[in-house]
Parts: sequence; structure tokens; C-alpha cells
Amino acid sequence: MKTSTKAALFSAIIVPGAGQWYLQRHVLAIFFSLTSLSFLVIVLLFITQKFDIVTEQVLRGELTPTLPVLFKKFFGYLSQPPLHVRIALTSMPLLWLVSIVDACFIGHIKDKQNSKKTN
Repeated sequence: MKTSTKAALFSAIIVPGAGQWYLQRHVLAIFFSLTSLSFLVIVLLFITQKFDIVTEQVLRGELTPTLPVLFKKFFGYLSQPPLHVRIALTSMPLLWLVSIVDACFIGHIKDKQNSKKTN
């Protein structure tokens, strides 16, 4: 398998930055990994916070614990996330895509270098 294919698959399947790590581009790998992890943490903290609010409302008796009521309330909170959460939700897939394309591009350059060495 070509280096470019492996690197792109690592970044696509494992985590953004895994392909860069495979290609020995450690600073870029750490950047992609930490940035995507921070976006994930922002989103998960928001979801957890809203889930806690709904749970408290159920425990206080303000909501009936039926699935339709809980889904409506919980997803009502999620329909209007604050700006920082929207930025994280938009940036995560874009960052992942950039990581895949970058790993493929750098891997392609390394493939060319390796083919010139063997010829």
C-alpha cells in the first residue's frame, strides 16, 4: 500500500493527525489531534450540561420522564447551541478533512521521493 493511502486512512479512521504522525510530521500531527480533541470537548461539555438540566427538571418533577417529552426538551436545547459550540461543530469535520487531504498530499510527495530513490 502506498504511503499516501496509509497516511490518509490513518487520519480518516483513527484521529485527525494520525496520518501526519505516520509521516513523521509530529508538530502538525499534534496540532490536528489537540485541536480536534478540544472541539470534541467543547461539544461534549455542552451536551452534558444540557443533559444535566433535563435530568434536574425530571428529578424536580417539572418534566414527565417519557421519551417523547425528554427528546423534545433535550433536542430543543441542542437546536440553538451557542456560537462557540456551532464553531466547534462546523470546524471538526473541516479539520478532519484538511487532515486527510494534507496526509494524502504529504504521503504522495514521499511516494514520489521513494520511487526516485529506487529508480
